[in-house]
Amino acid sequence: MKVLAQSLENPLLKQKLRGQEVAQSTVSLVINWLLLIGALAFIVQFVLGAIKWINSQGESSKLEEARKQITTALIGILIIFSLFVVIRVIGQVFGLSQLENLQISLPRL
Repeated sequence: MKVLAQSLENPLLKQKLRGQEVAQSTVSLVINWLLLIGALAFIVQFVLGAIKWINSQGESSKLEEARKQITTALIGILIIFSLFVVIRVIGQVFGLSQLENLQISLPRL
């Protein structure tokens, strides 16, 4: 018995995906975008922390603030990579090929 979602096609996509394939590719795309946004946030926070460190001129309070910002950025990127590993493991456990073969890549429009 066919479910309605299995027969739906998205006319905007170049390739003809149906039902579950659309959901899997959408989830994969969203995960890639979130990983990209998280990586960009890490870069911004890390660079801002480094600039604060440079501009602290040895003042201990400013130096500590910069150190905390850099540490927070590093913890954030570790969490992002941990989530990436967890998502891949979930994909392998449940046999979801889109999550199992998930790769970090720049999203394309």
